[in-house]
Amino acid sequence: MKAHKLTLDGRPEDGARLDEFCERLAAREFEAGARLRALAVDLATREELVVTAVAYADESLELEVALAGDRFREVVTIDRDSTGGAVRCRGSGGRTSATALRRRRRPR
Repeated sequence: MKAHKLTLDGRPEDGARLDEFCERLAAREFEAGARLRALAVDLATREELVVTAVAYADESLELEVALAGDRFREVVTIDRDSTGGAVRCRGSGGRTSATALRRRRRPR
């Protein structure tokens, strides 16, 4: 399945860049993905994380989150249900997981 990717870099304009990137989605999908996009922008401000938005040909959107500097680049994938009401998270099956990402988070 064809996918387009956009890596966020923690800058203030990430929200606008991500909205523009997601314009390829149908209006309903764009609206339902608002919480997921907001989460992506928030996570991208954390310098220990690398956040990439992935838009697929079927108009679904998901996030790939990895620890910066992780030479294995194992990702945690975050997506949403069809209504946009619930966000789901799944690990790659390797050593990186959502729990590991939370543990590595540095206080602001």
